[in-house]
Amino acid sequence: METVARLDQARRRAASVACGSTGSLVVGACGPTQGSDLAILRDFMRESPAVELSFCGVNTRRQADQLARGAFDVVYTDVAQMGALEGVAFAGAAGCDLCLMASRHDPAARRGAGMTFDEACDQTLIFAEPSDAALGPSPFQRGAGKRLYTDTQENVQLMVRLGMGMTIAPEGVATSASDDIRIIPARGDWPRLELGWAYMADNPNPALGAFVAFLRARAELRS
Repeated sequence: METVARLDQARRRAASVACGSTGSLVVGACGPTQGSDLAILRDFMRESPAVELSFCGVNTRRQADQLARGAFDVVYTDVAQMGALEGVAFAGAAGCDLCLMASRHDPAARRGAGMTFDEACDQTLIFAEPSDAALGPSPFQRGAGKRLYTDTQENVQLMVRLGMGMTIAPEGVATSASDDIRIIPARGDWPRLELGWAYMADNPNPALGAFVAFLRARAELRS
């Protein structure tokens, strides 16, 4: 009887892994995380508590290579930054509005007014390096302002805190702003970013499959 019980338990465990309700999911962590990003992960953890969630740091320029070679299973990113990667797929993609982040000592942050797209492009702007799989040049290359690049989103915020320039970010990133960073709202017509969860379509990880199914179910409920 004990042998039969153990076999039954093993079958249940195997079935659980196969449907993705257990196992492990490695998420690419881009530094300051959007509120929507965190909320989705919390909701998934509640629905699939047996899935072990872990994180791997993302180098923005090499994120496509990191994803392709399996350093992580999925990453929440700008769709345009990964769109040229062969075999990539996206789930939960949606457009988002933008804002500027500046040091609290920056005169533009102290004046309390919004900024137009053209005004922003005339500033010194700090960005994470573009991905090797980016679909094309950033719309923020226009204008007279200087452009500074670094390898991670953490370093972008560090440079902003030091007053080296501003950065343009999704509005959701405002939830991660600290006391020494101010949010400057976008005024007028601005481009919008499309953010989504990027993963390799041929990744066989059942936990990834469960997460993608979870994202698609959420999207259907909201449509």
